[in-house]
Amino acid sequence: MGSTRKFGLPVPPTVNHRICAPEIAEAIIENRLESLPSTPASDVFSLGLLAFYLMTGRDYFSRDKYDSDQQVLEALASPGWRVSDSLLAGIDVGPCFRGLLYRMLERDPSKRIRLGDIVNHRALRSQQFAGGPPPASPPSQPSNSKPPSPSTTPTASPRPRRRKHPNRRPTNQRRRK
Repeated sequence: MGSTRKFGLPVPPTVNHRICAPEIAEAIIENRLESLPSTPASDVFSLGLLAFYLMTGRDYFSRDKYDSDQQVLEALASPGWRVSDSLLAGIDVGPCFRGLLYRMLERDPSKRIRLGDIVNHRALRSQQFAGGPPPASPPSQPSNSKPPSPSTTPTASPRPRRRKHPNRRPTNQRRRK
């Protein structure tokens, strides 16, 4: 929601309690709905909870422990809430991505990683997150070997021409009324 406000887009009328930031949970509990402190930082927190779900297939606030959305809000709004080391330790990702999740789920919005820093974070470029090492480049030819003959070199087939639509006008012509 905070990013939508920053760019002047309409704000969705509802809040998903299971992925809202602590500052949003506090505003909901205190019934300050008209002045929700939604910011890009609160979006980062929600994104962190969504990333946790995508990596584990589990809701961070499991329904075994939190029966209702109200319990989730109360847990998030409590001043002592911190990200659970045991939950993040159980994620099967590298330490770099786990560190990124810690920074996204920081309780204090001023200490939370910024959206732009997430995009450039090394965890998103690391081999552990991307699914393994980059593909091997084709082997280079030894300098004493002959280049392949044109008959054995594969050539790309020419691109087929697009058919022009009979009702389409060139873009530089205006419609006449």
